[in-house]
Amino acid sequence: MLQPKKKSVFQTLQIQFKSLSLMGNKDCFVLDRATTCSNWYRLWSSFGFNEHQWLSRAAKVEEYTQVTLLDNKMTLYKEQLIKRRQLVKQLLDDYEDLVERTGLSSSIETSVFDGLKLKEQEMYIDRKMQELLIKEGQLIHQRNELENKENYLCTLLNSASIEFNQNLSISLVEINKKIQDHVKMLNELKDLRLTQVSSYYLKLKEYSEQLEWTPSSPKSTVQYLLLEQFDCCLTADCLNEIESTIHQLENQIEIQKTRFFELHNQLHHLYQCLKKDPNKDYCLAFRTGSEHINEFVIKQVRKEFKIKKNTV
Repeated sequence: MLQPKKKSVFQTLQIQFKSLSLMGNKDCFVLDRATTCSNWYRLWSSFGFNEHQWLSRAAKVEEYTQVTLLDNKMTLYKEQLIKRRQLVKQLLDDYEDLVERTGLSSSIETSVFDGLKLKEQEMYIDRKMQELLIKEGQLIHQRNELENKENYLCTLLNSASIEFNQNLSISLVEINKKIQDHVKMLNELKDLRLTQVSSYYLKLKEYSEQLEWTPSSPKSTVQYLLLEQFDCCLTADCLNEIESTIHQLENQIEIQKTRFFELHNQLHHLYQCLKKDPNKDYCLAFRTGSEHINEFVIKQVRKEFKIKKNTV
């Protein structure tokens, strides 16, 4: 009668390893039992262990292998868990730094965040970070535009741009608000000075025509004003120069009036001496000049006076 084939020691070890498994396939870490048995088999064979010694050690080998590998895996898992938590904390810190730098409100919902797993928290923070970075870019773009407007107005008005203390922490939102307020103030100042310059232009135009006066320099402020280039006349120094010029012209107009009335009286006396008819013989400049005194009228009166004087 045939006897059943005796199992090899190696097969026996594999069976015992399998039966002594401490975990189900679903929960255990991946352990290569065949490799483990083979390695231990070769090692024990080299020591001269017999079959009984092999089998008596099988359970301990299984336990040692499972426990050791499990410990290693758990240690690695804990290390990775710590690193992931540190990463999440660092991401949160970076996000808060960006919130502080921009001056915007945090959009992280604590109730939602706390209910997420670590990986989900990483993805959640990353998404919020990207959204905030886009807004930061918009704030930087807005700041550049505001600074360009500010620089233009400062040049136009010869004013100083706003400066920020580098030692103080100030957010982009605050910076933009301060520059925006400064730009608004500069625009208001520009409008005020434009109103002043417009009124000065009317006076200067009238006075220059009345006196037949032209600026001494083609690049002077008053020349730009007469050419209606108002943007070239908006600094405080320009306004002072215009006001000073207008004051000088007003003095010249007073002198002009005095000169006119002197000539007017002399010509009137001459007309009387010549017994001229006021309605027929008096020149137009004499009759209407006092209502619109200007350099042209004075020239006409002076010319008339010379002519009549030569007839005496």
